[in-house]
Amino acid sequence: MKKPTEFNYLNVASFLPCSSVNGPGKRFVLWVQGCSRKCPECFNIHMQSDEPKHILSCDQVAQIILKERKKIQGVTWSGGEPFQQAETLVYLCKIIKKEAPELSIMSYSGYTLEELQNGTPGQRDLLKELDILIDGPYIHSEKAPLKWRGSQNQRIHLLADRYSPENIFTEDQKTEVELVFQQESGTLITTGFPEASFENDLIEALSRFGLEIQPVEECNEE
Repeated sequence: MKKPTEFNYLNVASFLPCSSVNGPGKRFVLWVQGCSRKCPECFNIHMQSDEPKHILSCDQVAQIILKERKKIQGVTWSGGEPFQQAETLVYLCKIIKKEAPELSIMSYSGYTLEELQNGTPGQRDLLKELDILIDGPYIHSEKAPLKWRGSQNQRIHLLADRYSPENIFTEDQKTEVELVFQQESGTLITTGFPEASFENDLIEALSRFGLEIQPVEECNEE
């Protein structure tokens, strides 16, 4: 496999070794740093800046993911905007498929599928590596309690035959929220698409015990 040295590094915002609300089954989730689309009321506004956050090589990220392979069904790219680092993610996908072909690969994108199909060569190549794409910008006026999505315009695309419509679209479609407790900092990290009222009520309740909620933000490197 030829390594594209000019695209060997990812600007990473954070990762979560095992999540149950970012695609089918338990998944390793990688949030990339940087998104020029800047959707109003974005869930991850702190990931929009393209200033370097955690610069990791593809090989480093691959090793972190592969350590979790027995615990997960697949990996999910989120952000930020994964398709603005498409060339590097293509190479990372190829490593994962070579070393752990049993893992599925899914990505979020603020671009629509049609935009990506007419996008850069790297964006089109990344589409070819995916089993699932969830596309479209977050639109607050279309916010809805949907599976894996935040607003009604966003769509789930099955791009390969690993998953069938029957085992994706017939499952419970309600919104799910995940809380991850970080013992070292004493904080809870939220992921998923929580309603504002839910998060506000939870923040108030947990504050009584000296806990606070933070968005996924820190890169838990080992």
